Amino acid sequence: MNWHKKSSIVALLVLILGCSVKPPIDEIATAKASLEAAREQRAQVYAPEEYKAAEVSLRQAEKDMLNEDYDWALRLAKLSAAQSRYAKGIAQWKGKAEEMKKAQGELNSLRSEAEQAQKAAEEIKAQIH
Repeated sequence: MNWHKKSSIVALLVLILGCSVKPPIDEIATAKASLEAAREQRAQVYAPEEYKAAEVSLRQAEKDMLNEDYDWALRLAKLSAAQSRYAKGIAQWKGKAEEMKKAQGELNSLRSEAEQAQKAAEEIKAQIH
């Protein structure tokens, strides 16, 4: 087989194999859902860099889909979903830490009120006796 026929066969195989990759529609939908779940946990506030990275990966995956570069679109959609889950985890952790700090402040305030009420009760008791 001569060089021209071999290169034609290789080109045909590349074309056939390249076209056999299906568009990663489900993976992009999953990446979008993951990004939305991260947004609902306020990841854009608590994990802005990680959230932004997930957005950028998703946008690039969508561009690659339009350009029919399905292999890269698939990789970037999976990357975006993972980045979104990471951002969501950070946001959940920081959100819980913020809630605990707020609850600790409320507890301290209640403790102070209870101590003041106790002192007032002791003063009243001392005046009665």
